[in-house]
Amino acid sequence: MTTTETFFSVLKEHRESKSIQIEEISEYTKIHPRYIEAIEEGNFNILPNVYMRLFLRSYALYLDVDRNKVLEDYELHTTGKVQNKSEFELVEKESSNNKNIKPKSAETNDIDISHKKIITIALVVVGIFLIFKLISSISQEQQSIEQESQDTMQPINPNEEIIEEEIVKQTTSLNKQKKYSTLPNLAVLNETDFDPLKKKDEPVILPIKITLPANFHLTTKTQTKVNFSILSENFSYNKVLPADTTISVPFEKTISFDFWSANHISSNIGGISLDEYFTDQDLAIRGWYDVENNVLIFSYYSH
Repeated sequence: MTTTETFFSVLKEHRESKSIQIEEISEYTKIHPRYIEAIEEGNFNILPNVYMRLFLRSYALYLDVDRNKVLEDYELHTTGKVQNKSEFELVEKESSNNKNIKPKSAETNDIDISHKKIITIALVVVGIFLIFKLISSISQEQQSIEQESQDTMQPINPNEEIIEEEIVKQTTSLNKQKKYSTLPNLAVLNETDFDPLKKKDEPVILPIKITLPANFHLTTKTQTKVNFSILSENFSYNKVLPADTTISVPFEKTISFDFWSANHISSNIGGISLDEYFTDQDLAIRGWYDVENNVLIFSYYSH
């Protein structure tokens, strides 16, 4: 890259040289084309820093370029300096460890850490400890539930034909008593269902630690639409499913998902129930689980 070239223009040239379309990246990363175009134009103010870094990481991963170098170039472009890993963790609440961080130089010993910073760091440490205690408790409670459900859930193998199985459960009669919204059509989910103008509030970010390989389990309460894809793998599952259908999607890499309605489904990931995190309102959900940072990110969309 020459001194007159920007890192984002080089990324765009690299994408074009590999004949990769923006729509192709959007399909597998679930990043809206509008944000990919913003990245390639250097319009980084369109999103908060924490979301832009996540999108840049997925974008670089799909193009098979050094994502750490891309993130460093992004920091240089936006702040004029490269932040160290600890600063990233405080901003983004990432839980992954960077084994390549170089030891701090002797000059950092001269920094005067204020009383306010010490309190802030202490609160962050306590907060992280409490979160992982809560996650551990939820994981233990769900372990028995996951074990019981294994006999009734039909796994989805990306390399084999997908088999769907309708399972009659004890909750079927209760589900039928509750009124659910009906689908406007039988077309599978697409980008028009997740237009940025339909987005509700800011994305929800939840630190969830699971052991890989894991499964994303889902049971439908009524006829609905679901879409799963796995980053960096040629796997996509986009279907209109009948009520009382249970599926299980195994994954080891970042998995993305789209649901037509939050109250149409019941789900868990790696044995951890997502029902208490998802709203019971009739809103569409788009999100993904980032296996590198152990974080679940999702947004709601109106119909």
